[in-house]
Amino acid sequence: MMHKSYDVSTGQVYHSKGRRFLWAVLILISVIILLASLLVIIVINRTLKSGTQNKSLTLSSSNFTDLYHNRSERACLYGHTECKFGGICTQKNECQCLFNCTDNNERIQDETTGKWYLNKCQLDETKCNAYYNKNLKCSSINCSHGSKCLMNDNGFPLCYCPSNCNEYVNTISFNGPICGSDQHTYETICELNKRTCELREDLYVAHLGKCQHCQNSSCLLNYEKCDPYLDCLYSYQPLCANNLQNYSNECEMYKYACQSNINLTKLHDGICTLDEQQQLREVCKTFICLNGKTCMMENGIG
Repeated sequence: MMHKSYDVSTGQVYHSKGRRFLWAVLILISVIILLASLLVIIVINRTLKSGTQNKSLTLSSSNFTDLYHNRSERACLYGHTECKFGGICTQKNECQCLFNCTDNNERIQDETTGKWYLNKCQLDETKCNAYYNKNLKCSSINCSHGSKCLMNDNGFPLCYCPSNCNEYVNTISFNGPICGSDQHTYETICELNKRTCELREDLYVAHLGKCQHCQNSSCLLNYEKCDPYLDCLYSYQPLCANNLQNYSNECEMYKYACQSNINLTKLHDGICTLDEQQQLREVCKTFICLNGKTCMMENGIG
């Protein structure tokens, strides 16, 4: 009887162990399946991210390329990039054609177009503008000193000096000769305007009529050759003369000097300073000028 009871107990023990083993196996399999699932999810997620990043990089690269081309070929890196055809890379990271060519006649031919140019500088300028300024128009540049803009054969804007006098802005209505601020006589105001445009200098009408050619003075000892009644135009460009007096422009200084028969020269542009006038008083206090003469200062000497 006891033997039978022992067999039953032993069977129950083995049965209990079997169930535990089975549960352990099931749990282990579940863990493996769970880990495998997690691994698959991670792999899929990384794959998707990688694809998105690659697509993003491709789009970014494409956008950068489009952006670069939209900025045109003028884009450069200031201080690191050299521009073609003598162009200059500016601080705005753009290649610009900044030439200052002279009129030296060293005729040179463009082997590509067959056109002739006065010198290599003008050839390089033409090539530079043709390459970098393809999309420029007259509205993008400022022509000064009476020059006008036109589009040349290469399709870029160019400032030129008109030959037609009507294209210049005349500041006065006068048909006779005039004296320019460069002390050169011009037959008409149009000739002065053309010269201003060609030189790109701020020339203006000093007075009507021919220049007196007083050699930087007001006709000292030659007052009979100068005109004391010059019709000076009102152009306020103040200056300080060597008598330490202020004049509104050179013409007024010459006119006063001619009327007074004294030698006046311009010390500097702008009005005389108090220090200069004090210096004149110091250097002239030992002089006694007779017959209406006036003490003046030149190079610090009375």
